[in-house]
Amino acid sequence: MFDVLRQFALLLLLRVGPQDMPVGWRMTTWAALWFVLCGLILGFVNQDESADWVNTAGQGVLDNVLDMALIGAYSGSWVFFRQRSARLAQLLTALLGALGMLGLVLALMWLVVPMPAALPDTMGVSEWLMMGLFIWNLVVVGQIYRRTLEVGVGPGIFIALGYYIISALVVLLANSLF
Repeated sequence: MFDVLRQFALLLLLRVGPQDMPVGWRMTTWAALWFVLCGLILGFVNQDESADWVNTAGQGVLDNVLDMALIGAYSGSWVFFRQRSARLAQLLTALLGALGMLGLVLALMWLVVPMPAALPDTMGVSEWLMMGLFIWNLVVVGQIYRRTLEVGVGPGIFIALGYYIISALVVLLANSLF
């Protein structure tokens, strides 16, 4: 298992790609569990001090399952469109593993760097770190899509950006419904 976590960390450093992930749906299942665990950690770190742990956990699982369904549908559409369906399991393993790791980085950043309560007129350290992490997130996810779909760097990043835009819209819709 530690070898797989090492692979996920190497994804963040752009040292490996989705083609280096273990083949098969079993590893995708483990990556999905890793993604949910990291999402729960992120939720607990970000929770309001008065929040109930059970509700935070339930909401975290629900949010992560919804996000995994979105990742699966979005990625499945792209591999079908590009006729790379055989690579779907490795793509999902890489995405879920890398996004889980990036979630842990965000949780660590929230623990170390205090986030301002209101939006200031100028950007402070925490805002620059958040922007840098989001850009790195785009680069990593774009690289995963680029290598899987065999497209250029620009299209890979735009495909990743499309996922984040759709994800933000789904979150806004889900929050307005629930």
